[in-house]
Amino acid sequence: MIKNIQVKIDENLPNIKCSALNCEHLFDPLSGKAVLPPELFDKWCDVLCDFAILGFERSYCPNQDCSALILNECGGNVKKSVCPRGCFASGASFLGTPDFSVKRTGS
Repeated sequence: MIKNIQVKIDENLPNIKCSALNCEHLFDPLSGKAVLPPELFDKWCDVLCDFAILGFERSYCPNQDCSALILNECGGNVKKSVCPRGCFASGASFLGTPDFSVKRTGS
């Protein structure tokens, strides 16, 4: 089982099916945490996170003290955004141009 998971993770495949014949269930990473090596579990979690955000335009907070990941989940041209850590960034497009202003919101 561990070798099967390792191969799939090395291929950046987040959803891993049970390797038993005629079984279509997916392995649950949290259920396997106790038996997986910590490095493999962490890598699987990273692959799952990457897979979850691949479809979104993404950027990082331009505040040099922050750099938190910001996703454009709504689409369109984003004029301003509040990062998860409380910075407020404004610019002409989704954090893609150099004309930003950044300030802390105090939250």
